[in-house]
This record gives sequence, C-alpha cells and structure tokens, in this order.
Amino acid sequence: MINTEAEKEYERYQTEQLHIQAMKNAADKDSYPTRLSMMPESKKRRRIETLHYMRRYTLWSLTLLFFILSFLGWIWEVSLHLIASGVFTNRGILHGPWIPIYGAGGILILTLLNKLRQKPILEFISIVAVCGCVEYFTSVFLETMHHGQRWWDYSGYFLNIHGRVCAEGLLVFGIGGLAIVYVLAPFLDNMIQRLQPN
Repeated sequence: MINTEAEKEYERYQTEQLHIQAMKNAADKDSYPTRLSMMPESKKRRRIETLHYMRRYTLWSLTLLFFILSFLGWIWEVSLHLIASGVFTNRGILHGPWIPIYGAGGILILTLLNKLRQKPILEFISIVAVCGCVEYFTSVFLETMHHGQRWWDYSGYFLNIHGRVCAEGLLVFGIGGLAIVYVLAPFLDNMIQRLQPN
C-alpha cells in the first residue's frame, strides 16, 4: 500500500544508473557534455532529479492517480469543447468532474509499460497502442451499453478506425502519456507520498 525503504532504494538505484549512463554518453561523445553548459548542472537538475520516473507505484498512489488523471481528463475535454463551441458542457459519462477513461489509460500506461521507460521512443509507440485499444474498446462498450448511442465520432478525421479512434487523437494521447510517465505521475506520487497513510 505504501512505499517501503526497499522501494525508495530501488528508485535511488535506478536514478543513479540513469546518471551513470548520461555521464558515459557524454564521455563517449554521444551527447552534449553538460559541463560546457552556461548554467551549472547541479542548479539545472535540482528539481528534475526528484522526479525519479524509474519507480514502481504503490496501490495507494495508483488509486489517487486514477482519480487525479480522471479529473485532469475532464478539464481537458471541457476546455476543448468550451474553446471549440463556446458552451460549457459536462463531457463525462458520469456525474461529477471526471472521465474514467483518462484515469484508466494513465494507470495502464504506468503499470503495463514500466519496463520501457528507459526507451522513450518505444514508450511513445506503446502508449499510442495502449491508448488506441482503450479508446476503441471503450467506444464499443459504451455504444453497446447505451443502445447505439455514440459518445464520440472521428469519422471525418485522418486515419480513423470506424470513427472510434484517429491518428490525431492518438498522437495527442502519446504526447500526453509521455508527460504523465516522465513528469506528472512522479511529481504527483512525490506529493502523495507526503500524505499520512492513516
């Protein structure tokens, strides 16, 4: 349920391995040597280094992340609709400010694709695949449960599959998924870990 000292040690070990690999890449001239940067590396990385993205999330963190990501998905959907049509509309299928498909997609990305985090391009491709499957099958499920009512339709979009998913949407989900994996989820998990378990 909560992070043990062994899990924290795992995060520190993984971060150290990434740091060693970055130094090796600089020594092998595979990346820009940060020692030549105008700003000292220690100042640049002070906040970023607390975002250990090579981590395993506890059940407690995953539960809270589900609700947070569902709420952020609701904000995203409402904002897009508000900008496009100028009308405020609750875009969720439930009452309240959340859309569970965003929370479920985020949790699946964090749990199923954790071994790919050191390979961002492969992570991106996998995020697109997972989000595409989640969106497609959620559309089928909702249409079946609500007697043919379609909750979204991408029929006019480029590279759509039966109007249920499209290339543009999957690209946005891929970029958003990377932001969740490498920045948002570690940041939120750090905040969640500060909460008292009781």
